Order: sequence, then structure tokens, then C-alpha cells
Amino acid sequence: TTSSDRTVGLWDWQCCTRVGVLQGHTSWVTSAKFDGDGRLLCSVSKDRSLRIWDVQVGYEVLELWGHESWTTCCAFAPAGGSLVFSGGHDKMVRQWDLNSGMEVGQFTGHVSGVYDLALSADGCILTTASWDGTCRVWSVKMNKEIMTLPLSPGVTAVQAKNTATRLAGSRGLSVAISPARSIAVGISNGAIRIFDESSSAENVLARPATTQSVP
Repeated sequence: TTSSDRTVGLWDWQCCTRVGVLQGHTSWVTSAKFDGDGRLLCSVSKDRSLRIWDVQVGYEVLELWGHESWTTCCAFAPAGGSLVFSGGHDKMVRQWDLNSGMEVGQFTGHVSGVYDLALSADGCILTTASWDGTCRVWSVKMNKEIMTLPLSPGVTAVQAKNTATRLAGSRGLSVAISPARSIAVGISNGAIRIFDESSSAENVLARPATTQSVP
């Protein structure tokens, strides 16, 4: 778990007890993700860094710097890869090589902060959700955008790019991509929109459940 106290907590979910604390960030830790083997953990923070941890020994093994504002999300490439991806409030998605500790790619196009990202099972497709009202789909190999998915109903991709910062109630907060490459995006109005990556067609619109107040 991540926390405003600048730490990452490690938990035994079966016993519901904390078994370790990772310390090193100097500001709020915003997100953390394991690699495919569960040995390495990547954490990102308002201090603008990415930190790679060996959770078996509880030590930081690598720091990555490059974002110009706080980092919000991260993801490892599929098992066996040496790449990690990060997004931030600087509107950038950055690609890092863990072997060299260097930034090896950038994905530019969002006009507001990137809040979440996810990779396809084969590592070829990257999806990003942003406060600019779009989800974008990228080719990792070509290092370029291949599709823009507007998050406001009735808005085209071209309109979303031109008016993204003014699209109220359609901010992208989270994203996931299935093995079949369906893309689910959680947005700030409480809905989840699901798209078909191969055609960009929206096939499901999940709306928030109705809630009732408790007396």
C-alpha cells in the first residue's frame, strides 16, 4: 500500500498484518506496482521519482528521475522484460530500462496529467488515462500514439484533442486492458467506459450504481 507518510507498506493478505515498510521517498507515494515475478516493486511519488525495490530483502535497488512534476502511475513490462513505464502530472509517459537505469522513450500527446497506465499481456500496447478527457492507445514498439478514445459521450477524437481541457466530468482516472484487448477506463463522473481496442468502438457503458442514504 502507498501512503501520504512517504512509505510503502508490505502486507500479508492472509493474516491481514503488515510485514514490512519501504522508506526512501521524500513526499506522498502515489502508486506502486509489482513486476510479474513479485520480487521487484516500483513506486512513484510526488517527489517526482520512481524507485525500484527488491521486496525480498526490503532494499531500494534503483532510483529513476526525469519527470518534471509528481509521478502518478507506473507499470512493469510483462514478465521477463526489463522495462518500466511511468506517467505524471507533467503530461508525459516515460519508458525506462532497468538494466541501464536510463530513460529510453517518451509518449507525448496528453494535454493534462496522466493518472493511470496499463500494458497489454504481450507488452506491445500501452494505454493511458488522463485528466484531459481521453484514453490514448500507443504502440510500444513504434513509440507512437495509434488511437485516441474520447471519454465524453458524443465527442469525437478530434474534438477531444482540441477541447480536452474543457471537458467537464470526463477525466480519466484509471485504465485496464484485458488479454482480448478490451480497454476499460474509469472516469471522474463515476462511470466505466469499455472500448474495443481493435476498432475503438465502445461496447459497454457501465454507469454508477444507485445509492441510498442510510437513516
